[in-house]
Amino acid sequence: MMRGHIFLGENGQQYKLRPATQEHLALAERWTQADPFHRASTPAAFWIDQRAGAQSYLLEDGDGPLFFFKVTELPQATQQAAIELHIQFDGQNYDTKNCRMRKLGTLRGLLHGFAWLEKRLSESSIHAVYFTSRNPALIRFCCERLKFEVIEGWTEEKLLRRRIGVERPAKLEQVRG
Repeated sequence: MMRGHIFLGENGQQYKLRPATQEHLALAERWTQADPFHRASTPAAFWIDQRAGAQSYLLEDGDGPLFFFKVTELPQATQQAAIELHIQFDGQNYDTKNCRMRKLGTLRGLLHGFAWLEKRLSESSIHAVYFTSRNPALIRFCCERLKFEVIEGWTEEKLLRRRIGVERPAKLEQVRG
């Protein structure tokens, strides 16, 4: 049996969250090479790297792996701690011929996985989650559905922030691109 944490999404969908390890490197390589936003900038080993201050995970549903994500602790400039979140999806999510149900499964996994993560973070000293993206669809989704906000001053690559414990949705007008 593979180790990991099992949790349920709001619709009863079962998810397994487990540490990404060397056994997942081939999957990380395949997905990273198929990703137009990561293939030139992120080595596949990044998605399985485990070290102090940076943990990598793989989220799965009943149909298999949905995405890798990495949580990196940010240096504390103020009294409020924050993390940076990195996400690697299956490269088929960028293929218009991809099975629509699998893409929807990935989006549901992102919604339910982030809700699970946010609950854990709200019980800790973490007050904000940051990530950068050049993917317009991901930026829109995170602002609309996950209540992230775009931090002004960035151009092609956007910096997004989600304050933990704040329920006010971000304004979509801030998302350009």
